Amino acid sequence: MSIIISVTPLYLSPVFLAIHGGGLILGSKDVIESLSYREIEELCSRGWTIVSIDYRLAPGVFLQDILEDVQDAYNWIRNDLSKIEPIDPDLITIFGASAGAGLALMSGYKFIPRPNAIIAFYPYCSNFIDGYAYDSTNPPSKKLVNLTQKLKEKLTHYVIHETNPPRLVLFDYIFVEKKGGWLLVSDDPREDSASIMQKLKDFSATENLDESFPPTYLSHGLADARVPYEQSVKMAEKLKEKKIPYVLDLIPGAVHSYDLKYPGEKI
Repeated sequence: MSIIISVTPLYLSPVFLAIHGGGLILGSKDVIESLSYREIEELCSRGWTIVSIDYRLAPGVFLQDILEDVQDAYNWIRNDLSKIEPIDPDLITIFGASAGAGLALMSGYKFIPRPNAIIAFYPYCSNFIDGYAYDSTNPPSKKLVNLTQKLKEKLTHYVIHETNPPRLVLFDYIFVEKKGGWLLVSDDPREDSASIMQKLKDFSATENLDESFPPTYLSHGLADARVPYEQSVKMAEKLKEKKIPYVLDLIPGAVHSYDLKYPGEKI
């Protein structure tokens, strides 16, 4: 006869799921570019378990594929990590910066069960349909289309090690032309703008909030030249309409990626 003794830890750690930024075409979990060392140190001191993830990068895949990677990681934490580490699968906060913040906000209405909370720093594309991420008035330029087609390889984990690599050039182009939304849902420059807009609406958190959306913290620098702070303001307005607990922290003088500055540096 066997005797099995199961010991339940006195404390189950909450989980901090971090999603890196990079316009959904750059970035890596290894640099944990969505977290500064100060934030990591603070979380660890409070007993949190940090999980930093990679995801497949556009334009090799579409946004739906990227979000599925994030959901796979979320489900793995709940169903598998919880079996080998003393974590609480019902206490998962999803954090993202820039593009990672956009993905974090999508999780708030697409994932079941919902995350326990969301932290979004200067979210890129909380609202795809306001003209910032997708300008529907003009088709993508020939140069943008060519760049997109050249970078269709399946890729996860891309860190810039050179000056003006093709992915960094593409990164700049999608912001200049306001066509990031196009390459995330289409590879056809002739596709009707109304069709693209309808696809993007499904990925816009501002358009899909309900009363079950998790409590949300939004942080954005008022001097952000990459992602307009109005993206966070609009998200906060929608959260307020649905009576979802939220905090909107607008920081005077702060630029994009302000949180990655070291103590003593000016933001």
